[in-house]
Amino acid sequence: MRIGIRVKVLISFLAVAVFVSLFSSMLMYLRYRAMLVSEAKNDVIITKEITSELNDLILLIEKGGNYISFDKGISEALHTDANDGILRAVNLNAFSEEFKKTYDLLLDNKFGNYFLSFYINPNLPVAQYVGDGKKTLWGYDVYDLYSINEADEWCKKTIEKDGAIYIFRSNVPNDTCIYIAKLIKNQTKGDSTNEDYLGISLVGIEGKQILKRLNKLKITESMQFAVIDNNKDVVCKSSDEYSDDFIIDRLNINLPIAGTTAVYEEDNLLINTDKTDMGIYLMSIMSLDDIYLTTREIRNVLFLSILISVILAVLISLILSGNLTKPIVFLSETMKKAKEKRELSVATVTNDEVGDLYKAFNKLIKDLDEKSSKAKELELKMFQLQINPHFLYNTLDSISWKAISNNQTEIVDMIEGLSEIFKYSVKNNEQFATLSEETEIVKKYVQLQKSRVARVINFKCYLSPEVTNVMIPKCILQPLVENSILHADNGTDSDLMIEIVAYKEKNNIFIKVKDNGTDAAVNKLNEYLDGNEELYPNGEMGIRNVNTRIKLKYGNSSHLSYEKNENGETAAVIVINENEKYK
Repeated sequence: MRIGIRVKVLISFLAVAVFVSLFSSMLMYLRYRAMLVSEAKNDVIITKEITSELNDLILLIEKGGNYISFDKGISEALHTDANDGILRAVNLNAFSEEFKKTYDLLLDNKFGNYFLSFYINPNLPVAQYVGDGKKTLWGYDVYDLYSINEADEWCKKTIEKDGAIYIFRSNVPNDTCIYIAKLIKNQTKGDSTNEDYLGISLVGIEGKQILKRLNKLKITESMQFAVIDNNKDVVCKSSDEYSDDFIIDRLNINLPIAGTTAVYEEDNLLINTDKTDMGIYLMSIMSLDDIYLTTREIRNVLFLSILISVILAVLISLILSGNLTKPIVFLSETMKKAKEKRELSVATVTNDEVGDLYKAFNKLIKDLDEKSSKAKELELKMFQLQINPHFLYNTLDSISWKAISNNQTEIVDMIEGLSEIFKYSVKNNEQFATLSEETEIVKKYVQLQKSRVARVINFKCYLSPEVTNVMIPKCILQPLVENSILHADNGTDSDLMIEIVAYKEKNNIFIKVKDNGTDAAVNKLNEYLDGNEELYPNGEMGIRNVNTRIKLKYGNSSHLSYEKNENGETAAVIVINENEKYK
């Protein structure tokens, strides 16, 4: 199926318009999504707020323990003589109130309900009058006073820490508490030792309370949180959507150090992890699909703009393609008609490349008309000159035998030379001959001319070996030699010198027909060869025919021209482009 130029222009314009619209819109869309993801990455560090509070909690517990260590009243209350029951009870109640008030003021219920207990050194007299810590440690009392059970692992670890914070969890199922223990030394005596410590303060923070605080900060509905202890066990999580193994694997892939935040993107998930100073990890998991939902509106707007752009592109394409292709379509139709009627011509309608096409077409039609007229004229002349070759051959033979019978050897030579020239020109209707064959015929022609003109003719021929067998159009040298014989004049009666020189130089073959005539109007001859027919209206010289044949066979890079040397002598120069020569 043939596709017209208008359709091609329309399709091309539409393709460009759609591509540009899609490409620019997609860039805007991807850029917008990237901005949202970047913003989300900044937003997921909301766990930093909770991390900071947990870090502050450690400092507050340290501060509270130090306050109790230096309080003489608390130290004296815990060293009360066990035999004085009333004083002992009063002092223990006073200690309890002071202990609770100290931590309540510091912690300020930052994490809702927390568990606060104090475990008295079992070596102090009052320790035997309080509860056994072993059976009440994992209870849910907000506060109570116990005696240290040194057999408990956590008690051993806390004492070994020698006043540093010890964080642990219990092995009780479903217990999500994170316990923070600190050994309270007796700093009221300058010579205090580890054996003289007062006890252990224990603060229990419910993991679910931390998770509750995190859930209040979520930025998407499906955002999930998890609290992970320092042993990389999941304390609690928002839901069971992600398994404990999945959470721990992501933690190990992007494990942060204390005080840093790690953001990790995988499988369309944005995972953020913070590590607190107490060794607890806080993780948030957010699906990027939730972020991309917010891009739907802008995506719809972009697609709508693309649709509008395409519609406008179609309308503009129809208008532009019509304006651009209408002159070309008209020219195409005119050219079809010109196949049958060459006198057609078209008026130039635009001043651009299309207008240049119109002008070139008109010139082509004009040139074709001129060539057609000349061809008909030449055909008519050829028809008028058409003679049976065999009749001429037989006639020349008859004349030759007649001359022989009368012992006219000069006439015989002339007839034989003329016969050779005639046979060469019509032999097998061939249009090309080698340069050596052409020059041989020219020699016979010159010999005939010597018999008919009074002036002495000296003819020489020099062919370079590499051009001897070059094929050239037949009968292109004879008119040039004839022109030298008939028109060359040096203003004297001296001998006429005619010389043919042929050689190769770079990619060109040069054939020069030189004579010692000085009267030739070289400029006039060259103008005639370029097309000025008024200089020789009868065309009697024949040189223009030679130039035309050369150009038709080899192109405009090959040509005939005339020149003069430093002595004023004339030379006809044929240049044949080596790349275009006859094969």
